[in-house]
Amino acid sequence: MQFIGLAVLSNEVNDILPKLKLEASNFDLVIEHQEADDIDIEVRDGLLGFIGSLNLSVIKIMNSSKSKRSTTSSLVNQNLVNFFLGEEKADLLEFLSSTKSILPSKYHLIFAFEWHKGELCRYHQIRPEALRQYFKDNNSWYVWLYDYSKGHYSANLDVPLILEIVND
Repeated sequence: MQFIGLAVLSNEVNDILPKLKLEASNFDLVIEHQEADDIDIEVRDGLLGFIGSLNLSVIKIMNSSKSKRSTTSSLVNQNLVNFFLGEEKADLLEFLSSTKSILPSKYHLIFAFEWHKGELCRYHQIRPEALRQYFKDNNSWYVWLYDYSKGHYSANLDVPLILEIVND
């Protein structure tokens, strides 16, 4: 199950959450503050290790669903792929841009499919204005590996990505 979320300092989450929730609805997104037991089991142990080491809280980002309550971030990821293909604008990136003044001076954007305790992740520091180019250059968050015997690329979702956003 794909997980996409924000991580902010624990003492900042309650101040920004209501404003983020309100703005998210303008982009067909749902955000939800998650306590340890609420975090998807596939990413819980790795994510708890990361946020625990920096005293962070997690805000999960999902696509809103008209027919049922969405619990995954898969459609948010598909939207990023469609953005890469030039088919649509990236709702997540538009949301982050529109909330720049709400979000703290430093926060983390987290992408994971599975993340077990002690597993390594990719970690990049980036400015908000560089996010669009990052996703245009990388076709979503996962690593693309080339299979020379078959002559095509395959997505590798095994290594989580954390983007530290420097928002000054």
